[in-house]
Amino acid sequence: LVNEINAVCEGLVAAGATEIVVMDGHGGSNSIDIMKLHPKASLMQVGNWMPVIYLDGTYDAFIQIGAHSMENTDGYMCHTFNSHAIQEMRLNGDLIGEIGISSYLAAYFGVPTIMVSGDDTACREARSLLGDDLEAVPTKSSINRYSTVNYPPQQVYANLRAAAERALRNVKKYKR
Repeated sequence: LVNEINAVCEGLVAAGATEIVVMDGHGGSNSIDIMKLHPKASLMQVGNWMPVIYLDGTYDAFIQIGAHSMENTDGYMCHTFNSHAIQEMRLNGDLIGEIGISSYLAAYFGVPTIMVSGDDTACREARSLLGDDLEAVPTKSSINRYSTVNYPPQQVYANLRAAAERALRNVKKYKR
């Protein structure tokens, strides 16, 4: 995960980012070794089930790295906040998962989601919700909830870096 984050940070810096805040929302907020994190990135660790609560209108963009598709899809480790307690969530009658909830919360504060990475199922979900212009970078191909084929890491890092740079350079095209 930290290598994927660092690749995204490299792309953001290349596009002119001067401040990058990484929020660890996986595994109880202890998934990222700060000693290996990109030197331009700050690390925020939160112990809350809704990790995007820190968002406000001072951020220029929102990126979700290592996103999972919603529960009851064919995505690798699919879930919606809790894989044992929540079968589905709906917003205005439509199914919604963590990608959608986080993106809509960011949008509430005028912060556009410009990029999502995860397995191919999560990327399809993100594009379906946020549009085909979204930079969506698949890092693996899902077979089912517990099986996946990971893509070659160096190619994934290159794809993440390029997508992050494109996304930030084109931030104005994303809905706020």
